[in-house]
Amino acid sequence: EFKVGDFPFMDWMLASEAEADTFSEISSQAPEKEAKKLSVAVAMQQHHFFGAGEVKYDDDAENESLVSLGCVSGMSAGSLWILELALTNDGTEAWPADVALTCCFGSGMGCPSVSLSGEGMKAGETVLLQMELTAPEMPAQTAWVVAKGEQCFGLAMMLSVNDVQ
Repeated sequence: EFKVGDFPFMDWMLASEAEADTFSEISSQAPEKEAKKLSVAVAMQQHHFFGAGEVKYDDDAENESLVSLGCVSGMSAGSLWILELALTNDGTEAWPADVALTCCFGSGMGCPSVSLSGEGMKAGETVLLQMELTAPEMPAQTAWVVAKGEQCFGLAMMLSVNDVQ
């Protein structure tokens, strides 16, 4: 016969055994649930220019609460371009119904809001958006967040425009 204490790598069982009356209680103790979290990740982004324009990315511009949508240059003021975004619900619960990608800083470059879907998106699902943007008259920055009314969650998504012609 052996005892759990004879095997030092099984110390965790001794701690659990002290809390439970029987072995079946040890095996039936459920782990604590992970806190529910609303979150968003940018799975893909692509700029489509109708004429002149280029985009560069600066990895140093990103952190845990901000993702760069690039720095656009070489466009004439008032020029249109399309930004495609694939946004993934990387949280642990569904997004509320009627959420939108909403401008939270700057002008939105002609795109103040884009509806994501009429229904909430489940964790792990991805939605593809197309944003029609207009180059500003002078260099500018703008940012969007996923929001429902005043409730926003996930990363802020920042876009810069430099070198406007």
